[in-house]
Amino acid sequence: MIEIKEIPKREVKTYENLINQLFLYESDKFNPLADKKAGKLNNYKKIEKNLKKNPGFLFVVFDNKKPIGYSLGWIYKDEDKLNKIKKFGLICDLFVIEKYRSQGIGKKLIDLSLKWFRKRKINYVNIYAYSKNSAINLYHKLGFKDIWQGLRIKI
Repeated sequence: MIEIKEIPKREVKTYENLINQLFLYESDKFNPLADKKAGKLNNYKKIEKNLKKNPGFLFVVFDNKKPIGYSLGWIYKDEDKLNKIKKFGLICDLFVIEKYRSQGIGKKLIDLSLKWFRKRKINYVNIYAYSKNSAINLYHKLGFKDIWQGLRIKI
């Protein structure tokens, strides 16, 4: 049975392994320059720091009590003067284990995340993805618009 739970911040460390699965998946599939050993540690420390500093959430999806995916996000209070936005939401991570994809779980996680932001009167939410990530199609279907694009070169 599939269920989604909001995890209290004090329990986020329990799901560090699941969170690192996303980092390893992205490193293998989209970012061959990533230092996996250092990245896993730094990735989790960054998340921990942001969740302490900002209001945020972790939604975990379970299949018979086994964690199979999650969404993670927080509110940034840094003002975006260019776009006249005082605070905005960020869905930092969205991950579903491969065998559970294309079953609507990602959509449910995004819907829950957006509901969490709306409840806190956040009007703008960002989500980032590697350019070749097929999840971008889902984000577009749910109303996310392309705003900018980052590029990298190895010199």
